[in-house]
Amino acid sequence: MDSTKDFTTEIRYVHKDPLFKREKPYSADFDPGDGKPQTNHVSSPTAMLIRHISPHESFDLNVHGFCVLKSSSTVSPEDILMRPREVEDVCFKEAEALLQTHFPEYERIDAMSLTVRKRDVRFPALQGSPAHLVTHEQPATRPHCDYSIRGVATQLQMCFPGQLEFFDGKDYDLLKYVARELSSVQQAGSIGPNDDYPLTLCNHTSIAPDDIFDSDAVHRDRVSENSLLHPNKKHRWHYIAGQMPDDILVFRNTDSKGTRPRAFHCAVNNPLSKSPLRQSMEIRFVAFRRPEAIVS
Repeated sequence: MDSTKDFTTEIRYVHKDPLFKREKPYSADFDPGDGKPQTNHVSSPTAMLIRHISPHESFDLNVHGFCVLKSSSTVSPEDILMRPREVEDVCFKEAEALLQTHFPEYERIDAMSLTVRKRDVRFPALQGSPAHLVTHEQPATRPHCDYSIRGVATQLQMCFPGQLEFFDGKDYDLLKYVARELSSVQQAGSIGPNDDYPLTLCNHTSIAPDDIFDSDAVHRDRVSENSLLHPNKKHRWHYIAGQMPDDILVFRNTDSKGTRPRAFHCAVNNPLSKSPLRQSMEIRFVAFRRPEAIVS
């Protein structure tokens, strides 16, 4: 393992506040007004070592909560950045095919959403600012899983309106597929590699159950729930140094039973980076497991 690509940086954990014993943790993506705070989270920035994933085959979705795959795409980075809605069907089909090839335990995989992130030069100062101030989603620096078990129903209802009954009794995973790099390195005249605000993932085997708590994610039109982390120096964090367009991170956000390894994740400041501002694509999937899953 090449330790020269490892670095230490702050992870923006949430303080284990006694307040949470009497008030549900929450965070809103808007100003609720009337003097109510936008969140009751108190940040607990903690210096953590971020290790380079090498070799790529050293992590397993069903053990560590994430893995790295290799795959190319017929869709150009420019089209993904500028016309995501026009090309998302092709992106969905390519990603679904890759997942079906590598994970035969799934009998059906359905895309839920595609998100493009393009870091604004003013980030991270923009965190918490109104969405209209930026053209794209910004990196998420709070370690999290996108949804808790209770938050899954809200997400599925939003992505598949009127179809919640279909999910009753089904065994499924909520996966995320991240094609990290869409940036152009001008000096080389090509795409990638990039290390700017990389996505880091926490090894599931290093997380204690009481490190995890669920928090309301409050939007103007709905309330969902995600899972967040309290600090623990035993956590082991990993990233791909010099991630190229064909380096694909696949990880589990949660599952219908709440028993499988999942990957808490966040973007972090990389003091070693000399790359252009981060640009990346991610796709969320619901993956239905076979009645008797075949795991290769």
